[in-house]
Amino acid sequence: MSEASILSIGALVGFAAVGIGKLIGSACGAVIQYQPKNEYLATPQREMLLQSLYARNFAAFEFVVSRRLETFNSAGAVVGRTQARALHTIAMYESVSQIESMAYVVGAKHEQAWKKVGSLISQIKDQLGTPAFSVEKIDQLTENSESLIRRLANDAHSLLARAEEKLLLSTVAQSMSSLAYKVRANDSALIASRGAVSVRADVARGRLKLDTTSFPGISCHAQIQRIEKQLEKRGLVLRRLCENAHNLRKDRVRLKDLFPVCPDTGSRQVGKTAQSVIHADPLVQRYLRQLDHNLIKETVR
Repeated sequence: MSEASILSIGALVGFAAVGIGKLIGSACGAVIQYQPKNEYLATPQREMLLQSLYARNFAAFEFVVSRRLETFNSAGAVVGRTQARALHTIAMYESVSQIESMAYVVGAKHEQAWKKVGSLISQIKDQLGTPAFSVEKIDQLTENSESLIRRLANDAHSLLARAEEKLLLSTVAQSMSSLAYKVRANDSALIASRGAVSVRADVARGRLKLDTTSFPGISCHAQIQRIEKQLEKRGLVLRRLCENAHNLRKDRVRLKDLFPVCPDTGSRQVGKTAQSVIHADPLVQRYLRQLDHNLIKETVR
């Protein structure tokens, strides 16, 4: 009987947590190893979290700025579009900054470019805080920063996804070897064989596909469970997404339109996706609660 199970990273602890830190630090050319302080979120959860953070940040900054500018509403639609684009760019920057792993990568691999973005964002905020702000100046600042934020965020996202793939494959290979399988691997897949039976593992976008072949009856279920236990011993805790699935996307990892085209005005449409995303995944919920907790701690200091 043949079965395919698709799993995603649920948690990285112990050796796996150290391993992802080493892989990310090495990919960034960092001298000091990256050590995650918060729970690491893999590619699917990171994408959902970015969507939620973008919507939250856009709405929060819009509220503050609109209070300052409400007496200038008569300036017309041009000011509204300029304000919305500025808020859009700020929300993008703040969202990347709030995800620990992405903030590390852009800071370690693209230090000067990220500092430049930070300076541009500070200038945008200063302009928005000025009653007689310059539309031309804000337009220039957002033009210079938005595309750079997208490029750096996409690079960080892809680097993290590649690190996850390497961690998944190496941990699966170690686990299969401990179960007396002979393992052959390349950059994105491996085949482990033992006698007449084999297991194929494919990785992409933070997900792992385990495909059992030639296992008699329902013995493949028990074998998958043994593999999962070996992975957990090495700190890789997986979540089962589905079974009997045969397709795992192998396209180049990239952001999935997480930062939308700039809205003309207002955050109502921007925020529509946020609640569904927040409620969709417990790992994302937990990360957002931790961010809120940290913010409260900083506020009361």
